[in-house]
Amino acid sequence: MWKKRAERNARKFRRYGNIYHQARAAKRAKTVLGIVAGVAVAAALAFLGWTAYPSVRDRILNGPEETVPETQAPRLSEEPSASQPSSEAPTLIVVDTPPVAEDKGPSHGVFAPTAAAASAARLEALLAQASAGGVDRVLVDAKGIDGVLLYQSQNEIALEAQAVSPGAYDAQSVAQAIREQGMTPAARVAAFRDPLMSGYRREMAVLYGNTTARWLDNAANNGGKSWLNPCSEEARQYVIDLAVELTQAGFAEIVVDAVQFPSGLSAERASFGMPYGFSRSEALSGFVAALTEQIEAAGGRVTVNLPADCIAEGRDERAAAAVAASNANLYGGDPQAIVGGRAMVTLGASSDQTAIRSFIEKFPGIEWTVCVPSYAMDGDAITAAEAVGVFGPEQAYILYNPSGTYLFE
Repeated sequence: MWKKRAERNARKFRRYGNIYHQARAAKRAKTVLGIVAGVAVAAALAFLGWTAYPSVRDRILNGPEETVPETQAPRLSEEPSASQPSSEAPTLIVVDTPPVAEDKGPSHGVFAPTAAAASAARLEALLAQASAGGVDRVLVDAKGIDGVLLYQSQNEIALEAQAVSPGAYDAQSVAQAIREQGMTPAARVAAFRDPLMSGYRREMAVLYGNTTARWLDNAANNGGKSWLNPCSEEARQYVIDLAVELTQAGFAEIVVDAVQFPSGLSAERASFGMPYGFSRSEALSGFVAALTEQIEAAGGRVTVNLPADCIAEGRDERAAAAVAASNANLYGGDPQAIVGGRAMVTLGASSDQTAIRSFIEKFPGIEWTVCVPSYAMDGDAITAAEAVGVFGPEQAYILYNPSGTYLFE
């Protein structure tokens, strides 16, 4: 009996052993086929990458890109306009009827500082003074170049990033107060110069070359800042959403600033992910067109702000060449080509007003506004007439004084 049982066990062992070896052989065959297939797919992808993406090919031929250490999200300063906001979600009631921007000829406006916008009493006093001086347009800052939102935004991404200042003003109340004085409310929004959101959302940021490290406009220990990527759909839509929110709150005009590619050290190492053959000018003008479409649909209008230092008029040959080279990097060429139908030129205290006037007269198809400083370098206040200088009453302008104090006569 024991002998018969041993023979049966031996037959079972041989049978199961054959099944086991057959399974292992089949598994080895599948593994070999998987490796061959993987090598084929990898080779195909490598060929496509080699032919379609010059930056990849160049990196292979020229050696690896230097790895840039990852940076932390920028710390906000303790200034009221850039301090850490509270965790409470602000309230913003959208107006029932979208504002309609009316064209009344050359507009004469003033800048209202954030402190005035945040104080009903200060805003009322400034508006009363401006109304007596014949002002019909008031500009307030809504998003600074530090990325901080100065109004009570409900934008989800901004709230996640804690981008709203705790001292933020109520956008609807400010716009309504300006309208009640018969003036046009305008909000200024910095577009792509934004270290806060670019530090919070990597997919929105300019990167170093082919790395995942954020590009900085200077060394980190020298205060270098990251920028939003003008070619990032997420970054572009973030700015547009803020502008639409302000328009729905009652602002008839959005003055968009910092519509440019970043400036700073090692700009040649910045990567934007632009499609091959796509120009910087096309990227910026496309953003302005998309912004304008959505703002006009909401009942507002868009004005693109340009700094006076992008204008070559009045400069010697060497300085003019330097301005042209800078414009090629920042705007992809002549900056007026990206602005659309409305533009603002912001002057410095020492800008050549005659040269600026000569520049804007070359482009009569654009509705120009000149932002003129109404304070002297020594701190003495100057009158509105002195600030306007050679432009005259027929030129649309906005007087700028960081204190919000103006003398109209």
